[in-house]
Amino acid sequence: MSKPQKIIPQLPRGMRDHLPDELVPRMQVVERIRRIFELYGFQPLETPALERLEILSGKSGEESDKLTFRVMKRGAELERALEEVRRGAAPDELADLGLRYEFTVSLARVMAQYGDRLPKPFKRYQIGPVWRADRPQHGRYREFIQCDVDIVGTDSRLADAELIALMSEVFTDLGLDDIEIQVNHRGLLRALNGACGNPPGKFADFCTALDKMANVGRDGVEQEMRMRDLATDRLSQLWDFGQQVTDKSRSSFANALADWLGQITDQFILREPGVYESISTDIKNIQDVRGSAIYLGAQPEKVILNPFLARGLDYYTGPVFEAVLPQAGVGSLGGGGRYDDLIGLFTRTRIPATGTSFGLERIVDIMLERGLLPPSRSVAQVSVLQLAAGGEAVEFAGVILKFLRNAGVPCEVSYHADVKLAKHIQAAVKRGNSFVVFIGSDELGEYEKMKGGAPAELPIVAKRLADGVQRRLSLAEFAQWLPGE
Repeated sequence: MSKPQKIIPQLPRGMRDHLPDELVPRMQVVERIRRIFELYGFQPLETPALERLEILSGKSGEESDKLTFRVMKRGAELERALEEVRRGAAPDELADLGLRYEFTVSLARVMAQYGDRLPKPFKRYQIGPVWRADRPQHGRYREFIQCDVDIVGTDSRLADAELIALMSEVFTDLGLDDIEIQVNHRGLLRALNGACGNPPGKFADFCTALDKMANVGRDGVEQEMRMRDLATDRLSQLWDFGQQVTDKSRSSFANALADWLGQITDQFILREPGVYESISTDIKNIQDVRGSAIYLGAQPEKVILNPFLARGLDYYTGPVFEAVLPQAGVGSLGGGGRYDDLIGLFTRTRIPATGTSFGLERIVDIMLERGLLPPSRSVAQVSVLQLAAGGEAVEFAGVILKFLRNAGVPCEVSYHADVKLAKHIQAAVKRGNSFVVFIGSDELGEYEKMKGGAPAELPIVAKRLADGVQRRLSLAEFAQWLPGE
């Protein structure tokens, strides 16, 4: 009889397991980002993975609604919904919950529920998984970690500037020094929509199509616009000029904005009185935001204008910004903007807000490609190897482990004494331990002589695995040796 074949379970596309050698560097990146969030005064917030579908739907735009994972009703409610569908109801009636698409809508719901208990402005951060029913590709997954910061309750331009400065500091800290933070304003995009010959009612479609530029290029955007019944005959003359404006903004941001203003108004101002004044206000807004961001620490050459930057979510109302690595070809590594009307959908009162998000998956992928993350090792720095059996060996191991853990040194103990030393060492190397401590018959003899004394004075034999250096020393001396690895 043939041996049955081993069946290896498969994950859904776009989902990933993270084994320890991958997860440890990710956790290190998260902690570095979290540290900067807290240095800027942001407080942690957690919200559930599931939200009611009516909370999620219609808040971020049609693309978000399409990419939301819906959760079917349960039990008797599902049976009733199935019966309604059989009678002609829409299939949407089968779902009542959804996995969060991002954190901002959940934050808006929190502000509606608990706003009277929270300080104003409320500065919060949230780090955790979100889910999108997207087409998986390089740097794009269906489950991924977002790291968000938001400032709720102020319309100060300084809040937007602080987020740009924070973004700059995060990427500098992570070693991604070639990052660019591109900025734009939704008001300028509205003018561009009109300059292209589209009515105001097509603005959401215009932004959705424009937001796909990084993925599909100019030709793809024009095709998307035609599918959405948007005008495209004026686009060709704007593409090249827009790129020139972006390039110019690296050396003269103010002049680049002025050039773009002239380009838009040449085609738009004659037909829409008052638009010039509105655009001028938006331009001053974005200039002030950028200038304040530089005062707060952002590097001037890294904050540039991208007149086609749209950010695809419908709720943005003012400045928008996005972090990109121009040569990496993976899309944005983070971005956000001002959304002054979203929370009002729940509270019925206007509550201004601004925020930004970091995409951990893409950041970690780029850092690994560039060798910016150290090789992963075990969380445990030291492995205590039992080479002699019996209760005294366990007792001695316990003394060593307690001393090291009290000193803040992650450590572990081997579970079996009947294993050859070479295999113990191989296992410690494979786990990524940096040091091993031996408990053999000679070490137990020394322990018996000094039992009851100060643990710091107990003699041990330790070996550094990187170079094979082995030393006999006290526990206190060993703890001092460790940082020198």
